[in-house]
Amino acid sequence: MIFIHPCEKAKIAMHSRREFIGAAAAIAATSTLPSVGFAGPIPDIKGLNPIYDTDHLSAEFNKAYAAQRKHLPKLRLMCGNETAAQAAVKWARNEGQKFASRSGGHCFMGFSQNKNLVLDVREMREIKIDPAARRLRVGSGARLDIIYNAINPLGLSLAGGTFGGVGIAGHTLGGGFGARCRADGLLIDNLLAVDLITADGSKVTASATQNSDLFWACRGGGGGQFGLVTSFTFALQKRAPTHRIAIIEPANIQRTAEILFLWHHWTLNSPRHLTTHLQIGRRGKNGFLISLKGLAEGNRNDLMEELRLLLRRDAPVHDNLVTSNSTGDLIKQPHEGKSTTQANLLTHSHFLKGALSEQAVADIITAIQRHPNDAMTVNFEPIGGAVSDIDAKATAFPHRNVDFVVHVQADVHQPQDMGMKQAALDEMRSILTPIATEGVYANYPDLTLENWGHAYWGENLSRLKRIKQKWDPDNYFDHAHSIAKA
Repeated sequence: MIFIHPCEKAKIAMHSRREFIGAAAAIAATSTLPSVGFAGPIPDIKGLNPIYDTDHLSAEFNKAYAAQRKHLPKLRLMCGNETAAQAAVKWARNEGQKFASRSGGHCFMGFSQNKNLVLDVREMREIKIDPAARRLRVGSGARLDIIYNAINPLGLSLAGGTFGGVGIAGHTLGGGFGARCRADGLLIDNLLAVDLITADGSKVTASATQNSDLFWACRGGGGGQFGLVTSFTFALQKRAPTHRIAIIEPANIQRTAEILFLWHHWTLNSPRHLTTHLQIGRRGKNGFLISLKGLAEGNRNDLMEELRLLLRRDAPVHDNLVTSNSTGDLIKQPHEGKSTTQANLLTHSHFLKGALSEQAVADIITAIQRHPNDAMTVNFEPIGGAVSDIDAKATAFPHRNVDFVVHVQADVHQPQDMGMKQAALDEMRSILTPIATEGVYANYPDLTLENWGHAYWGENLSRLKRIKQKWDPDNYFDHAHSIAKA
């Protein structure tokens, strides 16, 4: 029997009421207005609700991760169920309108934004759990925090990301990696089925036994490419109590370089159930701030000793820095809970194979020091492990033979800081590009890339193009880095 988690259902209902109780009045007040720029009337279907750019709720639903890529659409169609989503796709096609699809999370490069029309599925976030079979069926509008809050109390885990505000749809379709991936693989490696509305308005299920080509493409081919996803079905993992690591430490240049060098070797030799993310940025005139956060299983005493050795401490790591007996999947970041909606986002990322050399570490640390505080942060995230157990052509995600993702980011809140921060990121790119692979994670897209199709999908691009041509020959699901344009 499918089990609908009662606590989470209540949370979802409460959250939905808060978000949409005002929407009902706004929609009622505006639904009789003509949709400016659109020829036909919006279908009168339960669960399909329009929000125009003149509605007072339009700005609230338009929050975006990067301010410079945000558009306030003339019309946002809120799709509350599969039938509504199907009607929205058909209506948009009849209108001859290109659109963006959005699930309520974020996209670094704004692929879920459109100035005219957005099909928004964030209301579709019902969660159904079968604990005995370890199966999860979740609506495409759910965020990771909502999902983890439902499954973690049951001792179950999903190998997804580490930031609660991430939407399940785009995260999954691009591959989906996080603190569990070295043990359990990518999110797409735990994906069993996808339900979506295709370009011709059909309801389709894709799995290993149904529409297997489409299923292959949805496992790493990226969001907004093959259809409007309405739900996902995942395999869950039984999870032992977890140790949560949260260490933030100011350090001088020598210690920062030492930890960065050792961390890569330490991670490569760590068991798969231990994963930490390392973030480095400037602090003060000559100092740095190191953030080491992650999850681990196993013996707590052994973990504490491993952390002590990594950090080259004579004394044991303080007990408060490692919280045990947790079943959570999230790694709370220092910036979590702080909105970046009004910030312009600068970012680029790279894959690394093997540990950094001493020269590379010196170049990275020197570049960080050369620029002002808050010029950039450099994040190192392990991948490898179970991810590398799967062949590069088994899914659309090709980057199976790498060990780390390095992600460089700056949030620009003041226009006068743009040049300084861009210069910092440009220098770091010049350092990382020669030592990185040619690949880039599709969920860390980069509009500055020239051969971005090859960077995202490598040798899998040609097969993706064939599948795209079959399922969406008119490139109806389109954005700046659509497969059809690669």
